[in-house]
Amino acid sequence: MMTGDDYGTRRDLPPQLQSLLALWSGKCTCVPPCESDFTAEELAPWQDHLALIELTASARFRFRSCGAALIVRLGREATGTFSDGLAGGIAQGLTDTFKCVVALAAPMVAHPRGGHADLVLPLRGEAGSISLLLFGSYEIT
Repeated sequence: MMTGDDYGTRRDLPPQLQSLLALWSGKCTCVPPCESDFTAEELAPWQDHLALIELTASARFRFRSCGAALIVRLGREATGTFSDGLAGGIAQGLTDTFKCVVALAAPMVAHPRGGHADLVLPLRGEAGSISLLLFGSYEIT
């Protein structure tokens, strides 16, 4: 996993996630960007590989949207699903990563079993705290 200052120098990410991280980094000031800082057109190149995850009042992570390619990665259509309700070993790993991203307010990369690279990017909500996550996943070839 990666956190903090080393996120901008990560070279072993798939190129698609490197460019997503660069877009996110370009929108950072001294705090993570908000969801409204991104347009649909900007995120279009990654659309099938992205999910938007919200931190609920009960401190659980719910998939607000889920790209088509993530259905295979997650084992199901995850829109509306909580991360801790996903199949098998994926639930605990993703939920733990999501918790770390919120606590650190910094991006994280994971290379879980199964040959995928996951990038989780924090987004600020209206109150200024991290309440959304942008999750991207690509197969490592």
